[in-house]
Amino acid sequence: MRQHADNPVHWHQWGPDALAWARERDVPV
Repeated sequence: MRQHADNPVHWHQWGPDALAWARERDVPV
C-alpha cells in the first residue's frame, strides 16, 4: 500500500455521470 501512497486518484462525484463514465470504460465503481 505504501508504494501507491502518492498515486493520483481521479475522483468523480457520485451520480449518473460517474456511473456512465465507469460503464463506458468497463471499470468497477
